[in-house]
Amino acid sequence: LTEATRKLDDSDRRLQELSEVKQAAGREQQQVAVEWQAWLEGRGLDGTLSPETCLEVLSRAEGLREKTKAIDELQGRIEEMTKATEDLTARTNAVRRLVGIDEALADSIPAAVDELAKMANEERSKSEHRDQRKEQVKEDEGKRDSLKERLDSIELEINALLAKGGAKDEDEFRQRAEISDQRETLQAEVSDRRREIERLFGSEQVEEVLAELEEANPEELTAREGALGDRLQELDGDLESASHEIGQIAQQLSQIEGDEKSSELRLQRAVIYEQANSHARRWSVLAIAEALLNETRLKYERERQPAVIQEAQRFFASITDDAYERILSLPGEQAIAVEDGSGNRKDTSQLSRGTAEQLYLSLRFGFIREFAARAMPLPVIMDDILVNFDPERAAAACRALLELSRDQQVLLFTCHPATVEMMRSASSECSVIELPH
Repeated sequence: LTEATRKLDDSDRRLQELSEVKQAAGREQQQVAVEWQAWLEGRGLDGTLSPETCLEVLSRAEGLREKTKAIDELQGRIEEMTKATEDLTARTNAVRRLVGIDEALADSIPAAVDELAKMANEERSKSEHRDQRKEQVKEDEGKRDSLKERLDSIELEINALLAKGGAKDEDEFRQRAEISDQRETLQAEVSDRRREIERLFGSEQVEEVLAELEEANPEELTAREGALGDRLQELDGDLESASHEIGQIAQQLSQIEGDEKSSELRLQRAVIYEQANSHARRWSVLAIAEALLNETRLKYERERQPAVIQEAQRFFASITDDAYERILSLPGEQAIAVEDGSGNRKDTSQLSRGTAEQLYLSLRFGFIREFAARAMPLPVIMDDILVNFDPERAAAACRALLELSRDQQVLLFTCHPATVEMMRSASSECSVIELPH
C-alpha cells in the first residue's frame, strides 16, 4: 500500500507537470495563431487561410514564376531572331542595291536570297567560262607560234625543192610537178587499163584487143565516154550533196555540244537536282521528327496527366455514362480537352452547355479529392448544381456526389423537389433538411 501510494503521488506529480506543459503549449499555440492572423492582416489576406493553403499558393506562385521566366527567355530568343532577320534583310537589300535590283520586302527575304544565290551562281559560271576562254586563247597563241615555226621550216624545204628541181620559182616548179604528175598518172592509167583488159579478156588477147581499139571509130568511143562521164558526174554530184548535208549535220551537232546556253542549263539542272535531294533529305528528317513528337505528345497526354485531372476523369466518365473516357490537360496550353471512346477530341467550345458544366463539376471534384489527399478534408458546399443536366446525367451526378461523400461531408442546397427525390433515390442514407422560408 505504501509503494502504491508512492507511485500514485509520482503519477499525480507527472500529471501536474504534463498539465502545465499542455497549458504552456496551448498558450504558445494561441500566440502563434495570433501572430499568424496578424501576419495575414498585415498583408491584406483572408484571415481564414490555413498555413497549408498558403504553402500550396506559394508552390503555385513558384510555378508561375518559372513559367514567366521561360516566357521571358522565349521573348528574348524571339527578339534575337527578329534582330537577325532584320540584319539579314538589311544585308540582302544592300547586296541587291549593289547589283542594281529593287529592294525586297521583309516577308520575301528567302526568295530574294535565293535570287541573289542564283545570280551569284550565274556570275560564277560566266567567270569560269571566261577563264576557260583565256586558257584557250593562250593555247591558241602557243599553237600559232608553233605553226609559224613550222611554216618557216616548210619555206626552207620549198626553197631546197625549187633548187633541186631546177625551177626559178614556185609557179615553174608547180608546172613541172603537174607535168610529172600527169605523166605518172597517164602511165598509171595505161597500166590500169591494160590490167583491166587482161582481167576482162585474158592476157592472151590483150594485144588483139588493143589493136581493135586502135582501129575503132574515135567519135563513137568519145560519145560513149561522154555519156559515161555525164553519168559519173551525176553520181559525183549526188555524192557531194550527201557529203555536204552530212557536214552541215555534223556542224550543227558541234554547235549544240559547244553551246554556252546548253552548258549553263545543264549546270542549273545539276544544281536544282542537288537542292531537291537536299530538301528531300531535310523533309524526311523533319517528317520523322514530327511523327515522333506527335507520338510522344499523345503518350504524354494519355499517361502523364496531373492527379487532379486523373481524379476528375473518373467523375466525368461516370457522369457522362462513359461517353467521354478521358480528360486531357494539353501540355504547353491553358486549355482542357475531352476524348470519347473512339479517340475523337473536343475542346470546351465544342461541348454543349450541360456537358461543359459536367466537365467543370468533375474538375472541381478532382480538385477537392486532391486537396483532401494533401490536407485535412473540408466540407463541400454546393448550390443547385444539377439544374442544367438532363435526367440521366443528373442521376449520374448524384451517384458521383455520393462517391465524393464517402471521404468528406457534402452539403447540397436546392429549391427543386425533383433534386431531393433524385438524391433519395440514389441513397437512402441521404439526410434531407428543410430550411424555413
